[in-house]
Amino acid sequence: YSTFETRAMDGSGALKERAAALITGPETRQLWMDQAELKRISLVEAIKENGDLKLQQANRVGFENATRERADLIADPNIPEAVREQARQENAAAIQLGQSSGLVTPEEAGNLRSANVEGADERLAINRAEQGILNNPEQVLKDLAINGGTIGADFKDLTYEQRLTLAAKARSALDQRNVGVRSSLATIEQNAPAAISATGTYDYRLPTVE
Repeated sequence: YSTFETRAMDGSGALKERAAALITGPETRQLWMDQAELKRISLVEAIKENGDLKLQQANRVGFENATRERADLIADPNIPEAVREQARQENAAAIQLGQSSGLVTPEEAGNLRSANVEGADERLAINRAEQGILNNPEQVLKDLAINGGTIGADFKDLTYEQRLTLAAKARSALDQRNVGVRSSLATIEQNAPAAISATGTYDYRLPTVE
């Protein structure tokens, strides 16, 4: 594509000369050539501008996709911290380069930083909280520090509203777990007397509710 303009000008110029050779009258030939030259240059320039625009659009799409892919790495709580930090640095550098080269405007670069650098860190904190709620909701509640205390390092990038939403999920998980524990205890209370009466012992296993 980098040689398109040169090739197009050479090729269309040669075509114009061959076409002009078919016109016998010198004055008519020259008039036609002058008119054809203006059209030829305009056409080549229009095609080149359209190609430049499509190339820029393709570059932008590839650029934005790459920043989103790196943002997904940053937000993944299961990858090594070194990989995450490298993705974070690469995104910041790539966005700055995109702005410097004119691929994106300063405003667009700011939006990309917000979404794929700062926003990726927010997503990471939320993903860590969601993962923690499944395994240890009490610790998540403590680290979210809704009722005071020190906010856990994993959640320092979250707003209060985001922490509040996650705390509600953690409390819900705790409530569900407590319901399960109470159900198991009720089953023990129900089944233990019969087991002891039949066998003389009860092994304290939590039987399935029948």
